[in-house]
Amino acid sequence: MTEAKTIHLNTSGGTIELIITPVIETFGGASYLTGIYKVHEGPVGMGEVMYDTETDNWEYTGIGDLTHEQQQQLVNFIKAETKKEEH
Repeated sequence: MTEAKTIHLNTSGGTIELIITPVIETFGGASYLTGIYKVHEGPVGMGEVMYDTETDNWEYTGIGDLTHEQQQQLVNFIKAETKKEEH
């Protein structure tokens, strides 16, 4: 995933809109995906998802009331968007 994307998650408090932004590093003029994705709800930063495409391991280091299931939905969204861009 190389550009910011929006996902809508259903929570006990209603539907929330999260913006997921990939962290991209530039070295020697080339851009590299870091596997880190910043998560925001509007202007409020909620943390980061670190996703390793090679091992399929992920970690959410965020604040807020996202359940493990909602975190998994977030990661599944990132996985799907990343696969779309690979093809």
